[in-house]
Amino acid sequence: MNARAYYNIAKHWELDSGYYRVDGLGDGRTAAEYERVDARLGWNPNTDFRVYVGVQDAFNRTRSEFDSFDNVHRSFFFGFSFEH
Repeated sequence: MNARAYYNIAKHWELDSGYYRVDGLGDGRTAAEYERVDARLGWNPNTDFRVYVGVQDAFNRTRSEFDSFDNVHRSFFFGFSFEH
């Protein structure tokens, strides 16, 4: 299951978020069941320039997507784009 939301929170500002849940994989796969929340804040002062920051897996420092041996860590990202 997943749910996503996209908001224009003010002029030139946007907030995107997502919730992801993986469960019901059956016996022996419970280590691979997880919930994840992602978020991104973007600033678009004009149509040519954009800046953004975000986090993936905001509430879990580490989790597994397959078994107890493959750890996925929380990550932060940032970026910008310029078109002219």
